[in-house]
Amino acid sequence: MEVVTQALLWFGAIGFGVMAGIYFTFSVFAMKSFAAISPAAGIAAMQSINEVIVKSAFLPLFFGTSLAALVTLVLSVMDGSSPGSLWMGLGGGIYFVGMFLCTVVFNVPL
Repeated sequence: MEVVTQALLWFGAIGFGVMAGIYFTFSVFAMKSFAAISPAAGIAAMQSINEVIVKSAFLPLFFGTSLAALVTLVLSVMDGSSPGSLWMGLGGGIYFVGMFLCTVVFNVPL
């Protein structure tokens, strides 16, 4: 079980970092670029992004890291006495709520 947990933590650390970079880029550069062009052009650009993103590596990474965060949270609850399990659970829970649920509940409907 320790090997699985270690692999999950490594995948999570790398995947969470990649997702953070994607969200950082989008919020810092893309949204400001959309604001600098006409509303019609911004809408067209966002619609294009929405079409392209579902055919890219984004969705497997999005769902894979969300699943990894949830499994990490569950493992930390199941084995709460292990060193670091509190931090592992907090990290998984915060990522799942902050990234996955916020995206699904707030961003996707937009």
